[in-house]
Amino acid sequence: LLTNLRDLDDPLCRFAIDKIEDTDPKYIYASRSEEACRIGPNLISNDGKVVLIGDAAHAMSPSYGQGPNFALEDAATLGACVRDGDRRLTSALRAYEECRLDRCAEMLRRSAERAAKATRGEAAEDVSKWIFQWEVPGGVE
Repeated sequence: LLTNLRDLDDPLCRFAIDKIEDTDPKYIYASRSEEACRIGPNLISNDGKVVLIGDAAHAMSPSYGQGPNFALEDAATLGACVRDGDRRLTSALRAYEECRLDRCAEMLRRSAERAAKATRGEAAEDVSKWIFQWEVPGGVE
């Protein structure tokens, strides 16, 4: 990362380089950012202390513009699972994971497919009906 930033020879990059170099490496996490081709198998950590929502759980191509929408769906689903659960957070998180994995995997697949078709100049399917079929688990009161 630092090599790539240095190669850009830009004052803003110099700022980032300085911040990175001034930070203790044990506090830095770097990961290559790519569109995920699959998600899961888990959206929660084994110890139940971390739950992934939004792009952390399912970063997708912006080809359908659904990243923010799916983050809101995640939040609504997580809220409903906590609200409707048996008062044990781990159960609510497992329910959230179960509710979200298939839908998010399907949107990732469709989004990647649309991006690939756009690159080739091909027409893509309209997913609006599929997107709008979703409802908050347990309904909203």
